[in-house]
Amino acid sequence: MLKILLVVAVILFGIWLFKKDRRPPPPTKPTTSGKTPAPARALPILPCSHCGTHTDAREMVRGQLGVYCSAAHCQLSGDRIKP
Repeated sequence: MLKILLVVAVILFGIWLFKKDRRPPPPTKPTTSGKTPAPARALPILPCSHCGTHTDAREMVRGQLGVYCSAAHCQLSGDRIKP
Protein backbone atom coordinates (compact mmCIF):
# COMPACT_ATOMS: atom_id res chain seq x y z
CA MET A 1 0.00 0.00 0.00
CA LEU A 2 2.86 2.35 0.81
CA LYS A 3 4.40 1.73 -2.62
CA ILE A 4 1.17 2.80 -4.36
CA LEU A 5 0.99 6.02 -2.33
CA LEU A 6 4.64 6.75 -3.14
CA VAL A 7 4.04 6.23 -6.89
CA VAL A 8 0.94 8.48 -6.79
CA ALA A 9 2.87 11.16 -4.89
CA VAL A 10 5.72 11.06 -7.45
CA ILE A 11 3.25 11.33 -10.34
CA LEU A 12 1.42 14.26 -8.73
CA PHE A 13 4.76 15.96 -8.03
CA GLY A 14 5.76 15.53 -11.68
CA ILE A 15 2.46 16.99 -12.88
CA TRP A 16 2.87 19.94 -10.52
CA LEU A 17 6.42 20.60 -11.83
CA PHE A 18 5.21 20.40 -15.44
CA LYS A 19 2.35 22.87 -14.89
CA LYS A 20 4.55 25.20 -12.86
CA ASP A 21 6.93 25.66 -15.83
CA ARG A 22 4.09 26.31 -18.28
CA ARG A 23 2.60 29.29 -16.42
CA PRO A 24 2.88 32.66 -18.16
CA PRO A 25 5.41 35.06 -16.66
CA PRO A 26 4.04 37.67 -14.26
CA PRO A 27 3.16 41.05 -15.82
CA THR A 28 5.94 43.60 -15.94
CA LYS A 29 5.78 46.84 -14.02
CA PRO A 30 4.54 49.88 -15.97
CA THR A 31 7.01 52.59 -16.87
CA THR A 32 7.41 55.55 -14.55
CA SER A 33 5.38 57.88 -16.78
CA GLY A 34 2.68 55.28 -17.35
CA LYS A 35 2.66 55.91 -21.09
CA THR A 36 4.64 54.30 -23.86
CA PRO A 37 6.55 56.70 -26.11
CA ALA A 38 4.94 57.46 -29.46
CA PRO A 39 6.69 55.91 -32.45
CA ALA A 40 8.64 58.29 -34.66
CA ARG A 41 6.81 59.25 -37.83
CA ALA A 42 8.42 58.31 -41.10
CA LEU A 43 9.37 61.20 -43.35
CA PRO A 44 7.96 61.04 -46.89
CA ILE A 45 10.55 60.27 -49.54
CA LEU A 46 9.65 61.11 -53.13
CA PRO A 47 11.31 60.28 -56.46
CA CYS A 48 12.73 63.08 -58.61
CA SER A 49 10.64 63.58 -61.76
CA HIS A 50 13.82 63.92 -63.84
CA CYS A 51 16.28 61.28 -62.59
CA GLY A 52 14.16 59.14 -60.22
CA THR A 53 16.44 59.64 -57.22
CA HIS A 54 14.48 59.34 -53.97
CA THR A 55 14.94 62.36 -51.70
CA ASP A 56 13.38 63.64 -48.49
CA ALA A 57 10.21 65.59 -49.37
CA ARG A 58 11.36 68.60 -47.32
CA GLU A 59 14.49 68.97 -49.48
CA MET A 60 12.76 68.57 -52.85
CA VAL A 61 12.33 71.47 -55.29
CA ARG A 62 8.69 71.78 -56.31
CA GLY A 63 8.01 72.65 -59.90
CA GLN A 64 4.76 73.11 -61.79
CA LEU A 65 5.04 69.66 -63.41
CA GLY A 66 6.49 67.69 -60.51
CA VAL A 67 9.08 67.51 -57.74
CA TYR A 68 12.83 67.45 -58.35
CA CYS A 69 15.92 66.63 -56.29
CA SER A 70 17.58 69.94 -57.31
CA ALA A 71 16.87 73.20 -59.12
CA ALA A 72 19.15 72.06 -61.97
CA HIS A 73 16.94 69.05 -62.68
CA CYS A 74 13.88 71.28 -62.57
CA GLN A 75 15.45 73.49 -65.27
CA LEU A 76 16.67 70.51 -67.33
CA SER A 77 13.11 69.17 -67.44
CA GLY A 78 11.85 72.51 -68.77
CA ASP A 79 9.84 73.17 -65.63
CA ARG A 80 9.66 76.31 -63.51
CA ILE A 81 9.98 76.42 -59.74
CA LYS A 82 6.75 77.19 -57.92
CA PRO A 83 6.86 80.39 -55.87
